Amino acid sequence: MRLTREGTGVVVLLAAMAVLSVLLDRLTLLFGVAVIGAWFLIYQWSVVKAFITANDGLSVELTPHQSRQLVNEDVTITLQLTKPTDTAVSLTAIAPSPIGASSSSREDRLVIVSEDEATAATTFSHQYPVAGQHVLPPIELTFSDRLGLFSEKRHFETNTQIQITPRAPRSMHVGQAGERVTAAYGDTPSGQRGGGLLPLVLREYTADDSAGQIDWNATARLGTPYVTEYEQESDYETIFVIDHRASMAVGPPGETKFDYARDLALSFIEAGFNSTDTVGLSIVESDSYRWIRKPAAGGDFLRLLGEELRRLSNPQTSASQSRRKDGGSRFREESQLLRQRLSTETSPFETTLRSYLRPARNTVQVREDSLQEALTELHTRRGRSNTGEVLLFTDDTNRHRLLDSVSQLRRHGYTIGVFLTPSVLFETQDLTALESAYDRYVSFEEFRKRLTRLEGVSAFEVGPRERLTTLLSASQPPESTSRQD
Repeated sequence: MRLTREGTGVVVLLAAMAVLSVLLDRLTLLFGVAVIGAWFLIYQWSVVKAFITANDGLSVELTPHQSRQLVNEDVTITLQLTKPTDTAVSLTAIAPSPIGASSSSREDRLVIVSEDEATAATTFSHQYPVAGQHVLPPIELTFSDRLGLFSEKRHFETNTQIQITPRAPRSMHVGQAGERVTAAYGDTPSGQRGGGLLPLVLREYTADDSAGQIDWNATARLGTPYVTEYEQESDYETIFVIDHRASMAVGPPGETKFDYARDLALSFIEAGFNSTDTVGLSIVESDSYRWIRKPAAGGDFLRLLGEELRRLSNPQTSASQSRRKDGGSRFREESQLLRQRLSTETSPFETTLRSYLRPARNTVQVREDSLQEALTELHTRRGRSNTGEVLLFTDDTNRHRLLDSVSQLRRHGYTIGVFLTPSVLFETQDLTALESAYDRYVSFEEFRKRLTRLEGVSAFEVGPRERLTTLLSASQPPESTSRQD
């Protein structure tokens, strides 16, 4: 408990009167100061008891109207404050604005219960720009007496949580050649069991075994029914690799390539694993890659994995890349203009200068690719003896490098599921040029089939279902591209 400004003024005044009474030798004045000081101490003790009573009977309720909300959408919250009616104490409560969130004004988040009232409430809202599980900050409470001489501040923990989810695509298509496919993770799209099984022992069939347990190959070889028992493969890992580079930011808000890739990865994580599965998550940025969570097992770990993935914001287009591209274009234009001016000159200087301005032929600018580096690090980190599965979520922006990376990873024993967001389904906003768009889709489908032809690799298209339906309905696809692999 502390003195308010008014209480401090009373104490200073009493001290000044006491000094003055001594200096003037006025005993009557000194006696009056002593009486007022005694009253002040008694009143302070009564205020302490009133604060304790109010605190013991206090009820603070912080109730979100929505326990789950999208990013950048209002979360409406009600703060209700209730105190005992037999205490001459006024209460003030304010709900602080969470760090990183935008909130209603301070007045909207403020509740005042006067000494004559028992309860009061207010309604306000927060907006969270980042997905994840958010805990509302403690309520700031202030106790005040009826004379305004004393106050006490404390924080009240409500442990109220709000789940903020990223904007998810409204309708997702996952398939091959325009045909939708579905698969539970027990039989993953890449064709492997989620946890990996190893043969443990081969024994004769008994009456307690079901017919589904019979190993028919061993039975045919040995001439009598046999059953093979399995154990969980301890070093089997499933690695999620999520492309978070600038090319994945293409698409309308809430329906970018990254939104579709993240939503599909979340559906696998939430529905496809159990607590014994070893799962990891790696994020590929424009110039680097990083482990969000290195491979581990456990139900709590899987929940953390989902939280980390939801918390990722959409990738941003690199301004520096745009400036480099613009600078390169301007240099090529200026070089071409200068070559044209020098084309009629015959002096030795102009002839030498033209050779430096001549456009290069058959040259390739090779820049390190962060996705290639991430996939290369997978097999160098784990070695050749271990087995595992990689679920890669990316787009078809750089097909040659993607094909090379997947081929190299496959040579090291990984089973791979590739989930591609076709650029044609995200860049062509109105799909008015359907013939050109369909040709691009056919080109994508040919690339997807090249990936699927690799042994141990399954490739799928991921994108908006309505736009794919519109694209395919405008043109009859050739038989070669409409069949399943």
